[in-house]
Amino acid sequence: MRVVVAVAIGLASAPSLAQGFTSPVPWTRSAQSVKERDHLCFAVTVSSTRMLKAAASATPAGCVPVAGTVSLYEAAAVDTSLFVALGHSTADSCAALERRVGAGSYKVCFAPEGGAAVETLHIQVARDSAGPVPSNDRCEGAAVLARSGRITGDLRGGHNDYSPIPAGACKEATRSRAPERVWAIDLAPGERLRAALSARGADAAIYVLRDCHRWWAACVVASQRNAAGGLEVLTYLHEGSGPQRYFIVVDGRDRSGFAFALDWSVR
Repeated sequence: MRVVVAVAIGLASAPSLAQGFTSPVPWTRSAQSVKERDHLCFAVTVSSTRMLKAAASATPAGCVPVAGTVSLYEAAAVDTSLFVALGHSTADSCAALERRVGAGSYKVCFAPEGGAAVETLHIQVARDSAGPVPSNDRCEGAAVLARSGRITGDLRGGHNDYSPIPAGACKEATRSRAPERVWAIDLAPGERLRAALSARGADAAIYVLRDCHRWWAACVVASQRNAAGGLEVLTYLHEGSGPQRYFIVVDGRDRSGFAFALDWSVR
């Protein structure tokens, strides 16, 4: 595979914040690497808390998609399974990754879809103002839900921190890149969770995580089957031998966020 890395001029939404990556950082192949392929990695420094956005394109401006996996690591990371965030550029979308990060040194890595040859690759990156974050934007701030209830809210004002990988139980929600809201719920063995999400005019998604430290490998069920405005419903039976805390995530494909209503029950 021959790849030419060019300096990016930034995402169309924030060209004044564009930062070009420096020369590739060596990255060894690992049995745990994403899709078992080598990564091309580039260094980037963030001076203060920001929203780091990365996209993969065959052109330095606009969008000519290069399908593949984009991952974000702390600069000192030596294991490809320990990424901070993971995103996917597709045949119809360049935008791949968006994550709130603190000041520090990072590297963004790219692995082409299916090991395809890439003649020219431009990594476009922007660092936007992070702004205030709702308390339950991430699992760490999730309130514990009662046995049943209804919550109405709005995803606007948060940030995109999670997005299921395109494999396993939650692959249908892979392209969920809206700001999220997260709630915790405790299940005893044999209890079943039912959750229904409605969002008028928005392509919403709902999924459940078993663990937020390695969330990309801990999604147990998802629903993003219906067109914009459709009702998304999921059920999940806890079959473990002891109690388990799960995290319900409201997400979607509208990056700006949207109003929603979440109903749930445990039986």
